Amino acid sequence: MPGIPLSGEHGSPRVARNGGQNQQDGSPILCGMPTVLRLFGYRFHFYSDEGTEPPHIHVEAGDTECKFWLNPVALARNRGMNAIDIRKVERLVYEHQTFLLEKYDDFQSE
Repeated sequence: MPGIPLSGEHGSPRVARNGGQNQQDGSPILCGMPTVLRLFGYRFHFYSDEGTEPPHIHVEAGDTECKFWLNPVALARNRGMNAIDIRKVERLVYEHQTFLLEKYDDFQSE
């Protein structure tokens, strides 16, 4: 449901960096991409292997994705999002900055 934080819930699985190895049943070995918020068709999530970077959030919509630093809020990278969506995401990151920073800290301390 849009607008409801999904703390602790894992979103779509991500294929682990294991050279393309599969489980015995042929399915890929997966690792978590925790989804912390879904708003207006955007999925806000973390990758599990980026603990050395400053606090940030990845935002996905369809086949596009961007990354925002959380303190201060600033665009770090854009992969295919148009300027209108970037501005919308920037506003949402700013509006939910405290929540996203808390979730980032929780995720990194696990």
